[in-house]
Amino acid sequence: MPPPAITGIHAAWSLYRQCAATSAYHKKQLELFTKISLWLGIAGALIGTLGQVINPSPQSTTSKVAGIAGSIVVALAGVAATQATAGNRDKLWIKARAAGEGIKTCVFLYCASAPPFDGADRANVLADKTEKAMLDLKGTELRPGTIKDPPGPLTVEGYIKARVDDQIDYYNKTAIKHQERADFWRFCGLVAASSGAILGTVSALFSLAPWVALLSTVVTSLTAYVKGQQYESMIALYQATAARLSLLKDKWLDSGKSDADIAERSEFIKNCEDTMSLENGAWVAKWAEQTPKKAP
Repeated sequence: MPPPAITGIHAAWSLYRQCAATSAYHKKQLELFTKISLWLGIAGALIGTLGQVINPSPQSTTSKVAGIAGSIVVALAGVAATQATAGNRDKLWIKARAAGEGIKTCVFLYCASAPPFDGADRANVLADKTEKAMLDLKGTELRPGTIKDPPGPLTVEGYIKARVDDQIDYYNKTAIKHQERADFWRFCGLVAASSGAILGTVSALFSLAPWVALLSTVVTSLTAYVKGQQYESMIALYQATAARLSLLKDKWLDSGKSDADIAERSEFIKNCEDTMSLENGAWVAKWAEQTPKKAP
């Protein structure tokens, strides 16, 4: 039997879209200012090095100007780094994402008429969970959500297409994107490290010590940046979740079961949502560890 008509998901879906928009905004700002801080830090070190190379004398005008300019750029890098987490931006990103994914799970369970949204009071159950999420988000300034229609009534086939396949595609694409970024930054670090090693060897014949120091700074900055992005842990998490969802989907399709098999249907949908909730919880835990702790 097809699920009943959808009448009570609009408030929950609206809250999810607001959380998604808020999370995306803070993530974008966090990434932007982090990159600005990285490049300004490198630029500041480069300016200081150029000043030393052009005129090594600390009393020279060139050296003084380069030193002042380099210090200003490095200071701006610090401002950008501070701006990245200003107003607890990192915490808001994590909080909005976690809340949004939780509501999204409830919406899809409701649309598929899966427990705990399979009874006559299912609209009240969803309303209660939505209100709880709103209370948990109290004090958080949510951004207007982009307009997108909520899912309608879902059979198992519709659930697989709208939810499972969509998430598998998201996890796989995101893992690939993270891998490409990690490879790019590692390549940059390798080039800088190799160049530093070569210059370090040549510096025995020529005065290249300032450039060696600069490249050492670049390598350190890039290494810290890549570590901060947690590419490897996120890649592993997304790939593992995509694999688990694919296995659940394959087992269901091979079972020959249908919407008429209520118990098995509910268990399959619940297992899929539990898998995605597990990913969300692990994601939150990973980034919460990354969030700087305030001194007591």
